[in-house]
Amino acid sequence: DSLSKAINRVVSSPGGDPGFATTLGSSVISVFGPDNSAFANWLQSMSLTDINQVSVPLLLSVLRYNMIPGRVFIADLPEGQLQTTGTGSMSIHWTSTAQDFPSIKGNGNGGADVFVLFGNVLCYNGLIHLTDRVLLP
Repeated sequence: DSLSKAINRVVSSPGGDPGFATTLGSSVISVFGPDNSAFANWLQSMSLTDINQVSVPLLLSVLRYNMIPGRVFIADLPEGQLQTTGTGSMSIHWTSTAQDFPSIKGNGNGGADVFVLFGNVLCYNGLIHLTDRVLLP
């Protein structure tokens, strides 16, 4: 619900990017989609209570940062830096080969790990990996 609201906001608000919906619908991408609790925690960290209080440029930057090009299954995520569709890269770290999900660090997450709660949700043109935090550029 929160992810959908964020996407709708950046597509339809002044200063947003109406083409973002086209990108989501036609490009082959993998999305690290924060769950509702992740969005609530992110908003709280900024002393906000509603996604509509986040500036559109910041929201667009964050959404683009939570996407990577291609249909990348969890098991295929490489160790190390991974370029996002936004500005910058995220860091993927596998602690063992038996681990189901890696830990992820966003440049703006202050060193905190972001964990995949559920991965490899197939979509028409990519994948969604549900995360416990918003990855921040």
